[in-house]
Amino acid sequence: MRLRVLESPAFTEVKQERVVVRQPVRHVLRHQPRAVLTSAFVRMSEQGPFYLFITFVLTDGTQKLGLPRGDLLNDTLVVAAVGLITVPLFGHLSGRFGRRLVYGIGICCTGLFAFPYFGLLNTGSSGLVLLAIVLSLVFHDVQYGPRPH
Repeated sequence: MRLRVLESPAFTEVKQERVVVRQPVRHVLRHQPRAVLTSAFVRMSEQGPFYLFITFVLTDGTQKLGLPRGDLLNDTLVVAAVGLITVPLFGHLSGRFGRRLVYGIGICCTGLFAFPYFGLLNTGSSGLVLLAIVLSLVFHDVQYGPRPH
C-alpha cells in the first residue's frame, strides 16, 4: 500500500532541491537541541507517570498490599473504559481552550496527584484503590487528549 501513496508536496520539494541531510538525527540534535529536549521532557511528563501508575499498581498492589490481581486488572479495565470518554473530552477542551493550557493543567494535576495516589493505594481498600487508578489515568488523559494523534 505504501508504494502507491505519494510523498507530501513539502517532502518532494525538499528532495528536488537536494537539501536532504545525510544524518538527520545528528543535524536536528546539533541545530535544535532545545526543541528536542523540550519535547522529550513534555512527553516524559505524560508517559512516565502512566507506566508507573499502571505497572506499579499491579506489582505493588499484589505483592505488598495483598490485593487480588484479578481485581486490579478489572480496575484497569474500568479506567480504560473511562478513557473512551475522557480522552476525546480533553481533546475537545484543548481545541476550545488551547492545547498548551489543557496539557499544562494535566502536567500539574498528574504531579500533584502522585502523593495522594500512593496514599489511596496504601489503604488497601478496593474502592479507594479503584479511585486512585481512575483518577491517575484521568489526569493522564488530560495530557493525552490534547496530543495530536
